[in-house]
Amino acid sequence: MIVVVGSYGLLGSSGAGKTTLLTCVVGQQVLDAGEIRVAGVTPGHRSGGVPGTKIGYMPQVRKLTAAVCLGHRGVV
Repeated sequence: MIVVVGSYGLLGSSGAGKTTLLTCVVGQQVLDAGEIRVAGVTPGHRSGGVPGTKIGYMPQVRKLTAAVCLGHRGVV
C-alpha cells in the first residue's frame, strides 16, 4: 500500500490494532513479516528521521515521569 503525503486519521473499534499499526510505522515494534518504509526509510533508525524529523509520534501513555513534569514555578 502506498500512502501519499497528507494528514490522516485512523479509526477503528477497541482492539482493532490502531496502536499496533502506528507503533510499527514508527519502528517501536518489530514486524513478524513484511516491511514498512516511511519517506523511503525503514522506521526506527535514528538517521532516517522516523520517528523524528520526518514523522512525529505521541505514544499512548497515561502517566508523566519526573523528566517531563514541571514544578509549580515551571522549574524541574
